[in-house]
Amino acid sequence: MPTSKLELCIDIANSLMESGPLTLEQLTSLVEVNSQSLEKQLEFLVDQEMVKKENTEPNVTYTIAMRGIRVLKFFKVLPSTRIEA
Repeated sequence: MPTSKLELCIDIANSLMESGPLTLEQLTSLVEVNSQSLEKQLEFLVDQEMVKKENTEPNVTYTIAMRGIRVLKFFKVLPSTRIEA
């Protein structure tokens, strides 16, 4: 059964939360989806301000944003703790 878009977004955010800043190649191997699907979901997550895209030389890296942490807590992927906004 294919992974839903929501599950993929949560997997991406969770991987970024656990492993810190990651490149597209690193995320592709962690999440185990093709890079084209991953890029599309990353664009969505960046547009929604759940993930931050950083242009560092020589690669682009992605990190979790505060909004992404809140979403993970909403879906109970992370334990509920108080976060400062």
